[in-house]
Amino acid sequence: PEAAQAQLFAALERMVGFVVASPQAGEIVQFILRELSHPTAALDRIYDGVFEPSHRRLCQLWEQATGEPAESEATRLTVFTLIGQVIYFRIGREAVMRRMGWPDIGAAEAAKVVAVTSGNLKAILAARKGAKTKGQRP
Repeated sequence: PEAAQAQLFAALERMVGFVVASPQAGEIVQFILRELSHPTAALDRIYDGVFEPSHRRLCQLWEQATGEPAESEATRLTVFTLIGQVIYFRIGREAVMRRMGWPDIGAAEAAKVVAVTSGNLKAILAARKGAKTKGQRP
């Protein structure tokens, strides 16, 4: 479980590095958001080639890290929440920068986002572990 957890944290960090801090991600994210809002044939290719395989891989890591089935509804939703918190920093970039008083989101700011999102992941993992030891379902 520890190796899978480490991979989840690394994936989260890479996601923040690209989605939040990478200037070229802005156009990619905008394109994907347009596709999600107004699907064309391109969305099928993006979903089949990127979204679904990436999400499945993260779900498999989650299973290895927690023992929860990769294809359970709870696991799939949890992985979506992990991705969603990162995506918000791109789609809400202007609001985040204004509220945080940041002139831009560069490496230093991305490191702060990584710290918080990693803390969230750690808390979710701890909560699931606690629920498991008490015999509760996630």
